[in-house]
Amino acid sequence: MTVRGYIVGVDTGGTFTDVAVLAETGELVLDKAPTTPDDFSRGVLDALEGAARSLGLDLRGLLGRCRLFKHGTTVGTNALITRTGARVGFITTRGFEDTTLIMRAVGRVDGLQEDEIKHMAHVTKPAPLVPRGLIKGVRERVDFQGNVVAPLNVED
Repeated sequence: MTVRGYIVGVDTGGTFTDVAVLAETGELVLDKAPTTPDDFSRGVLDALEGAARSLGLDLRGLLGRCRLFKHGTTVGTNALITRTGARVGFITTRGFEDTTLIMRAVGRVDGLQEDEIKHMAHVTKPAPLVPRGLIKGVRERVDFQGNVVAPLNVED
């Protein structure tokens, strides 16, 4: 199998940043480096440098011959699950401010075991990701196809 240029895939996780490089020869090179939460790019570059060394290249040589670069991350997912992300607000159509707080029944049982679901009366609603005080309704309207029905009132 011969490809023109390297194909690089990077996954920044909570603990490690993993990299996979498909070389022009068909060789698959794997490497990893600790994730660096204070500057995620450092973990990415460290992992890429390790893979480049395995190919006998420096980082510039690897990236200069890269034809496809894919990056994925679980950092955002982890922040949602652990609720350690930045404090955020939510801007929505006026009249819909409480929609996410009300939630449908599935929101109360997602992720629960079957025996827990059977006792739904004892299941507590999860805390909202955005507290009510940080939700703001504005005058605007968009239809199901994304067309603006009523433009945003910036005074809101």
